[in-house]
This record gives sequence, C-alpha cells and structure tokens, in this order.
Amino acid sequence: MILCDTNVIIEALKKNRVVIQAIEEIGLERIAVSVVTVMELFYGALNKTELKKIKRHLSSIRIFQIDEKISVTASGLIERYAISHGLQIP
Repeated sequence: MILCDTNVIIEALKKNRVVIQAIEEIGLERIAVSVVTVMELFYGALNKTELKKIKRHLSSIRIFQIDEKISVTASGLIERYAISHGLQIP
C-alpha cells in the first residue's frame, strides 16, 4: 500500500500525466490516502462541482482513518462547512 499525500492527489486531479502514469504503474488498488488528505482536498475545493469531482475520484481510493468516528465526523464537517463558512482543518 502506498500512502499518497495531498499534493499527489491534486496533481492527479489536474491530470498531470507523470503522476497519473506513476499511479497506474503502482496500481490504483495499492494507492491510499489519509482522512487528513481527504479533509485538505475538501477544504481546497473551489465550489460544489469541484467537491463532487474530488469525491468521485476518492471513491476508488482506500482512505485510512485516524479513528473512524472522529474521521467521519471531521470530514463531514469540512465537507459541509468549509465552502459556506470557511471551516478550516486547524
């Protein structure tokens, strides 16, 4: 399993061919992110359309939770309130 940082996922979403090729070589089934990366990506979404795109791409990647209850609550709060209320991870 390869744990990818936020910048790797951002580059993949930007269709960086080098990053996409590396992910393909590793195999998508061997790629994972932490819930913190998920929250950073949700927070960085410019609008709801981009948020949906991010969620769609993350649906095929394993997400490591810190603690399931805390992770689900925290990422849900970021998803709901980052755009509308400026909620930040820190």
